[in-house]
Amino acid sequence: MDLVVRNGFVPELRKKVDIGILGSGIVRVSPKIRESGRVEIDAGGGLVFPGFVDPHVHMDKCLLLGRMGRGQDFSTLEKKIATMRELKRSFTVDDVRGRMIQAAGIAASRGTLVTRTHVEADPIVEFKCVEGTLRAQQACRDLIEMQTIAFPQEGWIKNRDGSELESRTYIQEALIRGIDVVGGNVNRSVWESDPEQQVDEIFALAKQRNADIDMHLDNSDNPVAFTLPYVCRKTIENGYQGRVTVAHIPSLSAVPDRVARRTIDQVKEAGINVCVLPSRIRLTRVRELMDAGVNVTCGTDNMQDAFVGVGNGDLLEAMLLLAQVTGMGFDDELERIFDMGTTHAARALRIEKDYGIEEGKKADMAILGASSVPEAIRSQSWKRTVIKQGKVIAENGRLGVNISGD
Repeated sequence: MDLVVRNGFVPELRKKVDIGILGSGIVRVSPKIRESGRVEIDAGGGLVFPGFVDPHVHMDKCLLLGRMGRGQDFSTLEKKIATMRELKRSFTVDDVRGRMIQAAGIAASRGTLVTRTHVEADPIVEFKCVEGTLRAQQACRDLIEMQTIAFPQEGWIKNRDGSELESRTYIQEALIRGIDVVGGNVNRSVWESDPEQQVDEIFALAKQRNADIDMHLDNSDNPVAFTLPYVCRKTIENGYQGRVTVAHIPSLSAVPDRVARRTIDQVKEAGINVCVLPSRIRLTRVRELMDAGVNVTCGTDNMQDAFVGVGNGDLLEAMLLLAQVTGMGFDDELERIFDMGTTHAARALRIEKDYGIEEGKKADMAILGASSVPEAIRSQSWKRTVIKQGKVIAENGRLGVNISGD
């Protein structure tokens, strides 16, 4: 065998095992492997799992703090969008590609091996983010699997004062150029355009391309931004159960309890995935969604830009923050939160068949220096070893591979 990981606790198996790797695949999972590997790693009873799956990031606009002036006002979503709109005017394809490669390396060094990133396409940045992302995706293929979403950050339909720019034709072209998933930016409290019209057009485009949907939805504390019930209905009407993800949805916390309960039942019926971003000031009804059986995931969102200045691509840290803001701190609750960035996220990205510590699956995994999931989240376990395609690519936050892509 090329590599044997010994004495690792696999959460999904709930026991310690040895894991034998040949080439890029797992060939044996057993309580004790007698054969030696060319390389041996003693996990010391630490967690071994198939790596974090970060279902919601914005790598195309990451690592931009150095381009912003001190003391800028980011107190509202609209002000953050305006700041990023100006910064985007200076983007180039190489700039986007370079920052994304750097961000992918940071995320992978912390144990993330699959991510889904939003990619902006609009009249300001045109297709610079699209082309930069596609190049970064190729450069990072041996480091991190990257799914991509065509994202209309600047709105969907042009309005009279120019605060909303027409991006729908750019989204369509982004998909033609190779972006995977149809995104949306549905928020009645920010944009003038009809949110239901945008939802209808998103579904039409997704069906045309046979693509999944992953949209920012109702990202407001104001109950006026509440299009979630309509998305549920359109998901069922279009036969898209299991293929739609909605992110943020904090307005679900702002509507009356009876409305929320009815809507959560509709989300479950429609098979919609919900992604929560704990760096958001106000969250949606996380516990209620989970208790209803909705597939809820957790993402890191932005990395050092106007939206999340302290973002660092560490999904284990996002899990800790989510536990703190939701009050979910007991062992069983922390195990549920861990699932949100692993198995539940894999289901949302529809990679669950390839995800797991099992014979015949890919030799992609992370090893944490903690003996249980609750300990890993509470301690933040900086002792981490990351394996991709059967090779160690990072240890304790340091990459051991070159990902320049040159």
